[in-house]
Amino acid sequence: MRDTRLVQTAVIGDEHSDVPVVLPTEAIEQDVFRRTHAHATFSCGLLLGGCGDAGRSRASIR
Repeated sequence: MRDTRLVQTAVIGDEHSDVPVVLPTEAIEQDVFRRTHAHATFSCGLLLGGCGDAGRSRASIR
């Protein structure tokens, strides 16, 4: 089953980070975001109510 959720927030760093970012959902915006944050790691931040898993960016296909 394909995951169609649009996760829009994450944190830069590990799951305990307090540096939030809004993740782009459109492919063209995501290309710029990936280049800008090429060496950053992302997590589903616990302080944002997330699960703590490591994040991966992906563009939605509609």
